[in-house]
Amino acid sequence: MLVYLFGSTMYSQASMAGDERSGPFEEQYSDDDLLEFVAANEVVTTREVAEHFDYHLQTARRRLKSIEEDGRVNKKDVGKRFVWWLPQG
Repeated sequence: MLVYLFGSTMYSQASMAGDERSGPFEEQYSDDDLLEFVAANEVVTTREVAEHFDYHLQTARRRLKSIEEDGRVNKKDVGKRFVWWLPQG
């Protein structure tokens, strides 16, 4: 499956050729979907996000970093991994 990132939304090539319902791209997960997962788990690793959303580790890291740049999630480097959580307030 081919996956594309445009802005803050992931898209994948439609699995069936000629699928007229969604065109060539189909929205997968929004930033809000990722934030809901973080909120539900309080603190998550990049790997947990990647596994939950079936992302490559680098894709999960890139998505979370983009959300962090918007100030909607915090991160800390803990050894060889990042942990992510929602800001207070």
